[in-house]
Amino acid sequence: MKNTIQSIMDKIAKFMFITLSGLVMTAIILIFIGVQVSKSNKKYNPDTIAINSILRPYVKEYKDSLEANDIRLPWGDLVRVKFGIAMPNKILGIAWGMDMDNITFVEINYQNWLHLTHEQKRLVMFHELSHDVFNLKHFDTPLMDTPMPKYVTRRKVNTWLEKLIEHLNNK
Repeated sequence: MKNTIQSIMDKIAKFMFITLSGLVMTAIILIFIGVQVSKSNKKYNPDTIAINSILRPYVKEYKDSLEANDIRLPWGDLVRVKFGIAMPNKILGIAWGMDMDNITFVEINYQNWLHLTHEQKRLVMFHELSHDVFNLKHFDTPLMDTPMPKYVTRRKVNTWLEKLIEHLNNK
């Protein structure tokens, strides 16, 4: 039993080390070379945006859908949406910036992403972005339910997105 607990603790420590190392390296790179992917003087736009090109269409759809319903997205000064390669298998994504209003930092499990349908990918991205941008918790709206249903249709994701918009408008 003691060896099992130690093994689990070692795995958790390794995961945290890899994750924190990645965050530190990202911060160092951004500071050292002054990377600025996008800068704008428009109100509510972040100073720095770094979004993986594969994930960008999902982020854009989320942003456009909410803004079309007059919902302002409080991104923070830094927006980073990327794939993670050292994530536990059962984790689809992590909203690292949740409850940190100055950043949006979402990481998606690359290995799992490869096996998701398009609609499941939409659901994962909308779910993680809602955690991070609006600090929503699991089960706040149907979009925030977990685990992900086995079968996800476009109609279901669109309905859940509409319910998210209702929820945000009523806050």
